[in-house]
Amino acid sequence: NTNNTNNTCDNGDVKVSYVNKSLVEEEYIDNAIKLIESKKYEEAVKYLDDSIKINPNDAFAYFNKGNALYALNKLTESIECYN
Repeated sequence: NTNNTNNTCDNGDVKVSYVNKSLVEEEYIDNAIKLIESKKYEEAVKYLDDSIKINPNDAFAYFNKGNALYALNKLTESIECYN
């Protein structure tokens, strides 16, 4: 599924809600997280920007972008990502 859609899986008494992400979006976020762990924050921001272009409502991408920008001491831009 290439669009971000909310789905609910009914597993007996437990309902699990999850979001389908496109494979490209997932790859961008995975790469960004690896780069953040390697302290390559500028590169991580680029991947997160690409992910946000695909899905501008992805809070996880914005959160990680905010963290990377914070590490770069770009505090104003970081705060904007958290809002």
